[in-house]
Amino acid sequence: MSRYIIEARDRFGAWSAEAAGSAVVRFATESEADAAAGELARDLPCDRADLRVVPVAERWQLVEGGEHYDDLEAESADQALEIARDNVDAAHYAAEHLPLRIAVAVRDQDGQEVASDYVVLDAPEPPCPGRHDDDGADDWHDWTDERAYGAEGGMVAHVSTCARCGLRRIYGPVSDRSTGEYFRATHYHRDEQ
Repeated sequence: MSRYIIEARDRFGAWSAEAAGSAVVRFATESEADAAAGELARDLPCDRADLRVVPVAERWQLVEGGEHYDDLEAESADQALEIARDNVDAAHYAAEHLPLRIAVAVRDQDGQEVASDYVVLDAPEPPCPGRHDDDGADDWHDWTDERAYGAEGGMVAHVSTCARCGLRRIYGPVSDRSTGEYFRATHYHRDEQ
């Protein structure tokens, strides 16, 4: 939820909340602030065009995996949650534990959770030993044969196989280790020789 304030142009043409009144009043919705700006225009010696409603940045706590890790200013909990999602970095998690579903959340300054989501970290794609560049470095897989199969959790798994090395890439249900719930992720499987 965003918070809003009313700003007015001062006599030099600059926008400020102080020019709209002696105290900065925050409104829970844009429509509340807009209605108050209309009333304020009648009380002040100004036109409604000299008043504007603007979102205000608030302080939020970012949480990843249940741990508070940062505070930031954002205009809304949704904006803060988007930042929390973007901050999830697979480098902080052991590759052998991927895929994972990471819980992210935003708390207000009172510590109350106001928004949450999950970020899925897919398993990293292993190199293809069946193909080499001229310099001998591992190169890309040649994915073929995408097939859909019924899978656990009532979901469908899409399976592709590398024509060079036989590695299977599976996009389908994976069980969350902590909750047992299923989520969709990409992981890889190589049949033992």
